Amino acid sequence: AREAARKQLLDVLEAIQAGREDSTDKKISATEKNATGINYQ
Repeated sequence: AREAARKQLLDVLEAIQAGREDSTDKKISATEKNATGINYQ
């Protein structure tokens, strides 16, 4: 039972990590879109 609980915790942590990376990617692409919209030069 302990092993299963530990594996579940690791899965949750991985999901959180993936979620963070995903939201970071979204922020980056949103920033790029804003930058192209403003068109810095």
